[in-house]
Amino acid sequence: MSKYLYSLNSDSNKINFLGVKLKIKPVKNISKFSVYLSITFIILITFSYVIDMLPLKLLLLYLGTSFITFIAYAVDKSKAQRGAWRIKENTLHMLALIGGWPGAAIAQQQLRHKSQKTQFRIVFWLTTVINIAAFSWLISPQGAQLLGLIA
Repeated sequence: MSKYLYSLNSDSNKINFLGVKLKIKPVKNISKFSVYLSITFIILITFSYVIDMLPLKLLLLYLGTSFITFIAYAVDKSKAQRGAWRIKENTLHMLALIGGWPGAAIAQQQLRHKSQKTQFRIVFWLTTVINIAAFSWLISPQGAQLLGLIA
């Protein structure tokens, strides 16, 4: 007889030693919608620049802010895992609001960070809708006049 007592977990076909908790990491469930929406938006703003509907500064603002926001989520996730001082949620929301929402949406899914907290996600999607509405207005004839003044 073996000096270790064990049981076979029929759900996963793994051996579990009695008295030892079996640690099973859940499979990452990535929301393809938010990732596809982000990629589609980035393609749309790039195309808008190419056909001269969007100034380069605005394209670079979106791309740069998205990159910075993704990095901010990665840093916050790392700090959360280490129990260190975290980035404020308001800071993450402000980054999303000023154009970093594609980077935030991708980070939430790829890094699995801030993807389960319902209140945070509600505010995040609200900032996303506000940002898309503002962008839609900017590429309208009225917004184009404003962009002509700025660019």
